[in-house]
Amino acid sequence: MNVLNIFNFSLPDQNKLELWRPELKYGEQDYGTKVVRMGQQHWIFKHSPDTGVRKRELLAYLLGKDLINIAEVKPVSDKDVTNLKDLGIPLPDAISADNTILVRLAQDYSVSELPLKTLDEATAGELVFSIWTRRRDAHENNHAYIKEKIPVFFDHHASLNFEPVLIDINTFFKNVGAGHAGTWRVKEVGNNPIDILRMRSGQWSGNHFIYNVEGFKEAVSKLTALFVSDNRDFKILVKQAGFEGEEAEKISNFIYSTQSTLPTDIEEMYKIIWKDN
Repeated sequence: MNVLNIFNFSLPDQNKLELWRPELKYGEQDYGTKVVRMGQQHWIFKHSPDTGVRKRELLAYLLGKDLINIAEVKPVSDKDVTNLKDLGIPLPDAISADNTILVRLAQDYSVSELPLKTLDEATAGELVFSIWTRRRDAHENNHAYIKEKIPVFFDHHASLNFEPVLIDINTFFKNVGAGHAGTWRVKEVGNNPIDILRMRSGQWSGNHFIYNVEGFKEAVSKLTALFVSDNRDFKILVKQAGFEGEEAEKISNFIYSTQSTLPTDIEEMYKIIWKDN
C-alpha cells in the first residue's frame, strides 16, 4: 500500500496534554508519550509488528467514517516516519510505514465534528458497529468521552478477520473474559457525570452508558437499518485498506455476511447487555 501523504508534525500542546494525560495512562503504559500534533489536531501514533493491525484499523475507519463516532485513522509514509523521528519523541526501533498508523485522539474532538451528537446515539453507534465488524473488545480503554459526555471510540485490531470464528454471533458473545463481548453491559446514567478514570481503575469490563433505554433502543434500530442498507462496494474499501488477493476476498465476504445477519445479531446483543442491571 503506497502512501503519498507527508504530514507536518509538531509536539503536542502541553496544556492540553496535561489535561488529557490521566486518561492516557493504562496501567504502566503512558500513551501521552505517543501524542503528536498536526495543525490544531492531536493524534496518537500506533505501532504494531503485526502489519494486519494497520490494515484492520484502516478498514474499520473506512467502514464507519461519517456514520458513527469513530476516531479517524491515517496511514503514514516513510517520510512521515522520518518526520516523527525528527521530533525527538520515544519511538520503537522497528517503526516503519508498514506497521504504523495515526489515530485521532478521541478527547481532541469537538461535538460539531461528530455525526452522532447524543450519548444514546453514540453508544448505540459503537455497539452496532462493533457487532457488524466483530470488534469484541469494546471496553472502557477503547473509547473516551469529550466534555459534552459523548463517546468517541477507537482500537480495531481485534475485529474483522482477527478471529474468523467470531463470525458466529453465539461464539462472539460466549467468552466473558477481559476484552470479550460477553462482558458488554449498558447502564443508564441519566444526567449523572461519567467518570472514565474511576471506571478504568476498577475491573476491566465492557461498561457502556446511555441517557435512557428508549433513546438507546431507537438509535440502535436506526443505525442497524443504516448499516444493513449500506450499498457501498466493500471490496473497494478492503483494497484501499491494503488487503490483497485471497485475504481481500475473505474479509470482503466476512463484511457482507455480518451485514446480512446484523438485525438478528442485535437481538442476541440485547440478551447480553442488560445483565446485572
